[in-house]
Amino acid sequence: MLSRGVSAKSLLDSELWWKGPPWLKLPQSEWPPPQFSLPDVIPEVKTVTLSAIPEPQEKPWDKFSKFDHMIRILSWCRRFLHNTRLAPSERSRSSTIKAPEYKETFERLISMEQRESYPQAFQALKKNKSLPKGHVLGKYKISLGDRGILLVSTRIRDPVSPSHGTSIIPLPIQSGLTRLLLSSLHERHLHPGTNTLLAIVKDKYHIPGLRNYLKGLSRRCIKCQRAYQTRNDSAHGSSPSSPDHAISSILAHRSGLRWPLHHQTRVH
Repeated sequence: MLSRGVSAKSLLDSELWWKGPPWLKLPQSEWPPPQFSLPDVIPEVKTVTLSAIPEPQEKPWDKFSKFDHMIRILSWCRRFLHNTRLAPSERSRSSTIKAPEYKETFERLISMEQRESYPQAFQALKKNKSLPKGHVLGKYKISLGDRGILLVSTRIRDPVSPSHGTSIIPLPIQSGLTRLLLSSLHERHLHPGTNTLLAIVKDKYHIPGLRNYLKGLSRRCIKCQRAYQTRNDSAHGSSPSSPDHAISSILAHRSGLRWPLHHQTRVH
């Protein structure tokens, strides 16, 4: 009735709407016969199996190629969302991103990556259990830091609290966020060598397979390759002009003589 259009006044006085058709009050044997019939032969129905494959969820760091650029853009977005929940007089109107906003965005991304990469570690902390030995973090003591960031304890002593070990942040090497972070540290510290950058990263992060990735990072860096080539050219120097000059230079160096031994004297 409603789908065919009935006014509210007509619906209020309608017996069909409130009590149904009159034959419902009669015994079932007196109901009117059905006005439809089922076919005697039902055609064969083939079974079709469908599978739904969920599309991989795109992560925020998949859309950026620079770590600092990503943090700034996401910090602006977070500030906009925060301002929409405040009165106009309480909103932040600064033209730059402040350090606490930058840090909060960075920690939020770290927490997102850890919860996706180490779900078993968070479940173990929630149930107050230890990780199995086969887990990538199984041999470390894990804890939960500020803003829900997972931490692992190392044997290096904290200079502020010598009785406690230093806690660092675990990250997977295959993560896009980790690789953007390593590239940013590589550029921020002016393209250091593998060992120097390894020490810098290990001071704050625990990343399995870090050394091999940093070696590849230096090989892929154009500035590092140019600097390496320049150092090699300076160390080797220019090649001697002739074999006689090379031999005479060696003899002069070993004997302590300083005159040009390569000069040939003609005997008349």
